Amino acid sequence: MISNRVRELYQRADRSSGNRLEIVKDAIPTFIITRASQAAASIAYYVIFSLFPLLLVLISAGSYFLKAASARVSS
Repeated sequence: MISNRVRELYQRADRSSGNRLEIVKDAIPTFIITRASQAAASIAYYVIFSLFPLLLVLISAGSYFLKAASARVSS
């Protein structure tokens, strides 16, 4: 009795939202099966550790193109 009422409420909410609840319902198991959170964590890990070498390259390239006088602030 309660489960039928909950099911009807879910179906009504799903219809009124344009079946968006069904999309979320299908997306959650897919997210878990593909281990998407683990992939996101590994990407974040490699991004953090690639920032320092990127900063070194940008500083080196900037020092090559800028002259010492133009890099200093005149007072």
